[in-house]
Amino acid sequence: IASSVFDKVISKDTICVGEVGLLGELREVRFLDKRLEEAKRLGFNNFITPKSSKTLKEAIGLSVRQQSN
Repeated sequence: IASSVFDKVISKDTICVGEVGLLGELREVRFLDKRLEEAKRLGFNNFITPKSSKTLKEAIGLSVRQQSN
């Protein structure tokens, strides 16, 4: 959804895990470590979490920078 709003493509090996609050803040979810382990097993290499980004806007910027590398 966020990539559509900002008109930015997120790479296929990127996964976003967390909750988005009403003001755009990212919140942690339970069992984040287990979710990331499973994502790695499924072939995801880039992770956007509330630990790496505090807001939705930051997360979109991070994913675009990762893709351009």
